[in-house]
Amino acid sequence: MRAKHHLLRLSSATLILGSLCLTACQDDDTDDLDPIDAPRNTWRWIDVEGMECLDGSSTGIYVNLAPEEDIRDVFIFLDSGGACFNQASCELSTTRFGEAEFEAKLRAGALDKGVFDRRNEKNPVNRMSFVVVPYCTGDNHMGSNASGRIDGYGDDLKFVGYDNLDLALRKVAATWPDAPRIVLSGEGGGGIGAYSNYPHAKELLPDVPLFLVNDSGPVFQDVFVEACLQEEIRETWNLDDGVLSDCSSCGSDTYLTALNEEVAAAIDDDASGLLITSVADSVTSSFYGFGNRSCAPVPRGNQQFLDQDAFSSALRVLRESILRPSDVGTYYIDYCPEKAAEANAPCQVHTWLSSPRFYETVIDGLTLNRAVRLTLQNEPRHVGTAGPLPPWGPEDTGFSDDDVQ
Repeated sequence: MRAKHHLLRLSSATLILGSLCLTACQDDDTDDLDPIDAPRNTWRWIDVEGMECLDGSSTGIYVNLAPEEDIRDVFIFLDSGGACFNQASCELSTTRFGEAEFEAKLRAGALDKGVFDRRNEKNPVNRMSFVVVPYCTGDNHMGSNASGRIDGYGDDLKFVGYDNLDLALRKVAATWPDAPRIVLSGEGGGGIGAYSNYPHAKELLPDVPLFLVNDSGPVFQDVFVEACLQEEIRETWNLDDGVLSDCSSCGSDTYLTALNEEVAAAIDDDASGLLITSVADSVTSSFYGFGNRSCAPVPRGNQQFLDQDAFSSALRVLRESILRPSDVGTYYIDYCPEKAAEANAPCQVHTWLSSPRFYETVIDGLTLNRAVRLTLQNEPRHVGTAGPLPPWGPEDTGFSDDDVQ
């Protein structure tokens, strides 16, 4: 069994090990949730009572059960979508996803590519049961605010992604209580959601090796994310009753470093994780760019980006101070499949798992699908480069050149 490295201590938060208080605040009985009942090897929509979208419409999950009855591994996938926390950001958010939207996605052929391609033997999850959680709450699957408000978008917005995921995870627990292996994954906002909700998922699935695959959802340390942006998101989505309710050390105004430490502490010797991201991801950069100029309002239709050197430095610090010590691999994609307009330009390609890029991407001689396979074998790798180091000292980042191994 692998021995975990000691997690580097970051000055902005204290790492708290031990049991997280997750189920004390909510019913942990999954008996009231019916197990998933669907035919094998075909996609089906399942309404889940209590799950809501941003506009208040009902939603659920869509599933494709393993072709063989004796295969009990499960691949949970959190869909991507735009974050909604102010007028400018909400323009691209999905506000509704039900059976009709699922059927349209199925007809478009979006559910037979990348990790969902059962025919490709190079796919490390092709024999697993698939459970997909839609993204329609605008909160990266993190919030618990059923009466949100955004000027110009109305009242009673349902930022309830955390609550939706909780119901979906409880349904998985009722269906596969003793699964040999479960993978919690997602891309974009779903990657952030899978990563930040990992401690909660671990509490709901305590006896199952729970792997983590985060596509393009890096959660940066506090020194790289303006406090005003963290606070705006925290209040708009009510993170204190959402994903931060599972974070025992997230009480300060800035909380992302503490959240990273909580995730790292939750990953035990039975499972590993992987972060996949472009080092010049324009979508992630624009999300963190809302903190520019002390969170000054961004006109609709405009974008701001986190400084490219800061973005790349944030990825390197995240790798060395949080992910490497906790045996979470990193697959940093340092080229862009599209032709950039200029050198060092942001890359418009955002996600990788659910497209043919899952098989086509190669970094340091390692294909992305192979990197995921190694992760699910408890052999995570670190490939691709990120940097330069930030100009601040170790007291700010918890990381220095001496920490690189």
